[in-house]
Amino acid sequence: MTTPIRTYRAVSTSRLAESPTFSIAVTFLGGLTESQQSAFEHAAYRWTRVIVGALPAADVDGQSIDNIVILAQGVPIHGHGLEGIMGQAGPTHLRAESSSAALLPAKGVMTFDAADLAMMEEGGTLFDVITHEMGHVLGIGTLWADKGLLRDLGTSNPTFVGAGAMQEYGKLLGTGQPTPVPVESTGGTGTAYRHWRRTVFHYELMSSSIAGPGHPLSRMTVASLGDLGYQVDLDAADAYELPDPLTLAQAGVLVPHTAPIDAGAMLPVLPVVLRQPTYVEPQVPGIEGTTEEGRMVISGFQPPPITGGIKRGVKRLEDAQLHVTHESVRPEVVRLINSYIETRERRHTDHFWDVMAEIITIAVGARIADKEPPLNKEEVWDYIDVTAVFWNTWNHPR
Repeated sequence: MTTPIRTYRAVSTSRLAESPTFSIAVTFLGGLTESQQSAFEHAAYRWTRVIVGALPAADVDGQSIDNIVILAQGVPIHGHGLEGIMGQAGPTHLRAESSSAALLPAKGVMTFDAADLAMMEEGGTLFDVITHEMGHVLGIGTLWADKGLLRDLGTSNPTFVGAGAMQEYGKLLGTGQPTPVPVESTGGTGTAYRHWRRTVFHYELMSSSIAGPGHPLSRMTVASLGDLGYQVDLDAADAYELPDPLTLAQAGVLVPHTAPIDAGAMLPVLPVVLRQPTYVEPQVPGIEGTTEEGRMVISGFQPPPITGGIKRGVKRLEDAQLHVTHESVRPEVVRLINSYIETRERRHTDHFWDVMAEIITIAVGARIADKEPPLNKEEVWDYIDVTAVFWNTWNHPR
């Protein structure tokens, strides 16, 4: 039985917390049972035990938000995960770069496939998975690159170089010397460069795989939140030690995984930085319209304004040391989006298509740069379908 829309607020009770304190507000939009909502509530409480300092209020679409608001829901997406898409989680709105809490999230989303939620609940992993994905909404993995905390992207050995996390990793190694933290370099969408490396950290909460209950939230992960700009309480972390590689190898657990929770892919979210001017690219040929207050205004349904999204996608690929050109990806991006429009007959806002163009550009460009087969249009439809569910809920809440 699902319950009506409501909001739960977890407030930091750490001994280090000072008034005003950090809080996480979770707004339940629907599709979640009471026990599933309880998992979100306990996850929010877990994070507020380690994050203690309040963030400055942020204005999101005319709404003043203290700390962070997370929209949570369960929706039909793909049935049981494994080879499907399990959902989408991440920050949607970041504080301005000029803020004292620069680029820290003000708002985020956690959307899960209803069938996968039930499967995880039955398997005992629901709390760990929800806590893991809420960590991404707070910025773990999702903001590392934006904060300039990643090194050696595009190689087999990317690392996180935040001072606090390096110090704690050095303690885990027994050297006491600050050491760059190994980051996942393999996996599907939303896995590489967003998690601690599973072969090093195995069962730590923010490694790239959750296959059972009881994953500890280590001092290293808490310290990485401090590196992002949060005020944290390291002593509120769980006990954790690095696993013994030989023991893991003998147990047969050192094998590749392609999804952060072993039950389907979680799509990333492309956040909006608040109070920053929106750059409007020249109009796509064939579109007639005017520009008002930083957005494209088009009469009737026209091909989506995707040029800006392609530019951002190419830039993100360059940051990951995967070099493609605007001209090499644009035809494929246009073809895939147009095929989706013709098949699904869905009409969204201009900004929606601009964001989708960025996501598709990254996927297409990565295939081109790695000389892999072209992106399958069904894969793109999965990206768009899941994002459309979130977008429609965001703009037309029940």
